[in-house]
Amino acid sequence: VYGSGHSCRTGGGYKSTFFNPRLGILRARLSAGRRDEMTYVHARKPQFGQTGQLRSIPMVADPGDILAGALNRAKKQTPAPRIQNAAEREKSKAQKQMQALHMGIIGPLKRYMEGFPRLSRTHPFEHAMITLTLGDARYDSTLDEVGSLRKRMNEVCKTYANRVKNVRKKQEIIDV
Repeated sequence: VYGSGHSCRTGGGYKSTFFNPRLGILRARLSAGRRDEMTYVHARKPQFGQTGQLRSIPMVADPGDILAGALNRAKKQTPAPRIQNAAEREKSKAQKQMQALHMGIIGPLKRYMEGFPRLSRTHPFEHAMITLTLGDARYDSTLDEVGSLRKRMNEVCKTYANRVKNVRKKQEIIDV
């Protein structure tokens, strides 16, 4: 309930907290002569069936930009500093590059999958807006394609990481 907080004993004074659900702000006041303290909390994401889910969707980056950023991050990886063996050093570098490439591509796709709500979980008004704009099948099929792309990319990265892990010679690591 707005305006009604609870008090709990904290250190030298009593602390009362107030949550304003409309603004998403948590206010904490310390009594016993201490100065007021305010802590801001992110507004909660709309729950199932509430309006406002489309306001929280992420901006989708250009696929070329995602790939270029992942490749640049992977290119900047260096091997672990104290490895003396050339093959082990190359192996360490290849593993770090695979991890950076994996996270650079999978990370945005995962954020998109979490950020875009399923059509069945949206408010009826937003459901009608999406249906009129894109069509019923196109929205859900696009989300399914992004999900399958993410899973396939994950499998490919795991396969190549396993190949690098099992290689013994430096030239073989470069060939992988």
